[in-house]
Amino acid sequence: MRKWFYRKVVLSASARPGNYAAMLILAPRYGAPAFATAENPTWRLASSRDGVEDAIHHGGRFYSVTYSGVVESWEQDAAAGNFTSTVVAPRLPIESNNSSHRSKSNRNRKYLIAAPDGRLMVVLKSYEQAEDCKGTWSIKLQVLDGDAGGQWKEVNDIGDIALFVGVNNSLCVSTREHPGLKAGCVYFTEDHPPGLAYNNGDYKELGAAVYRR
Repeated sequence: MRKWFYRKVVLSASARPGNYAAMLILAPRYGAPAFATAENPTWRLASSRDGVEDAIHHGGRFYSVTYSGVVESWEQDAAAGNFTSTVVAPRLPIESNNSSHRSKSNRNRKYLIAAPDGRLMVVLKSYEQAEDCKGTWSIKLQVLDGDAGGQWKEVNDIGDIALFVGVNNSLCVSTREHPGLKAGCVYFTEDHPPGLAYNNGDYKELGAAVYRR
């Protein structure tokens, strides 16, 4: 069922018995997320504009990025108990083709991360296949710049941090506190559902991309 029906579960910051919330990201064919809380442990579907691709819990609330590049925050209605979303940033500057966002999701991925200073970041990972069936990954990083009126800004250097991205979880780690990691590096894992991986086996290894120009 894992990866065929759902991609991941995101827990609230305080996932303790009697005090938790969880967000379930369903597979691309379904799109809509679902939520459960300690008060309402049954999964309840929520409406999403374009289907949720990735999500995190940050600053006391859930944030998600859709397949079309829209970042939303989610809040629970105290009376009804359901979760609704609000767009918190302009659409990411990516190729716009609404009919194929999900069908291309096995080659193009978006990972939502919170920077150490609290800003939202999205890692864009794209797979480009050559004529000999060998391919390479392309990594780009967009940061939501509050000083620029809440606009996305592509950055070429992420400083003394390393990013880990994958379907299970994405996080930002200080390389000063963890000197065994390489600063300015994005580490990524194979996260393609069974049956969607390509025959050359390019997706079955841990990878790393130095993100500093």
